[in-house]
Amino acid sequence: MYYTLKSEHEAKIQETAVQQKQILDISAKLERLEERYGFEEISQGQYDKFKQKLEAEKHEIEESLYSDGFNLSNHENKFNFQHNPFIISKKTSIKKRE
Repeated sequence: MYYTLKSEHEAKIQETAVQQKQILDISAKLERLEERYGFEEISQGQYDKFKQKLEAEKHEIEESLYSDGFNLSNHENKFNFQHNPFIISKKTSIKKRE
């Protein structure tokens, strides 16, 4: 059972890392697209077409990435807070978990 959970968790971490890299790649493409449009290498029609396509692709990946609440940047914090008997609110007050 432990190894099954561990392998599923590792697979999810790997999938999340791939999705985050895809988002970075699309962001770089969007930046390059803006540069090309700014330097008049492409027309406004081409810019609009590709920008819309890239933003839709990025949004789809982001939806998939964050839909299940799994995020590499804070997965350890989520684990620690689940086992913590206290809750820290945004106003930094500490309350006993019920």
